[in-house]
Amino acid sequence: NYGVLIDTLQDQSDNGIVEKYCFGDNENDCIIYGALYQWDELMEYTQVEGAQGICPEGWHVPTDSEWCILENFVDSGIVDCNATGYRGNDCGGNLKDTSNLWLPPNTGATNSSGFSVIPAGYYNVYYQQILRDNTASSFFTSSQNSDGKYWTRGFISNHSDSYRASLNGENGLSLRCIKD
Repeated sequence: NYGVLIDTLQDQSDNGIVEKYCFGDNENDCIIYGALYQWDELMEYTQVEGAQGICPEGWHVPTDSEWCILENFVDSGIVDCNATGYRGNDCGGNLKDTSNLWLPPNTGATNSSGFSVIPAGYYNVYYQQILRDNTASSFFTSSQNSDGKYWTRGFISNHSDSYRASLNGENGLSLRCIKD
């Protein structure tokens, strides 16, 4: 939850100010769910994989492969790092918070990792609004795919695994930084 709140009808811009979206354009919502960022904004307008972006000094925006290392560390099986869609056995459940913020069923949620994913939803650029029904959370990586989109990780209330997909950077997702 870092930056200055802007209206969801505006794109975040390269103006030297970190801009963020909050559900309902309400700062209090970001206190609970965290802020959502477009890819360029969270990367501070660089294309360098693993860049610091808006993360604090000594931290960076995780790469797609760093996310997969985390998934494999917390999963009871093996997560195929190159697969898209739902992957793994229980990595999603082991990363998801067990609170009542998730709409039931919060399948497999143990938060045994302490990572505490909560259902922040996402900003949909086409609807120009944050979509949240308390069933999903998505995170950008700093990695771009061959189609010019960006790798993401998603967590869904009725799944204990994780979801890997690529999205347009104009959408707004959550960010978790990783220590260098």
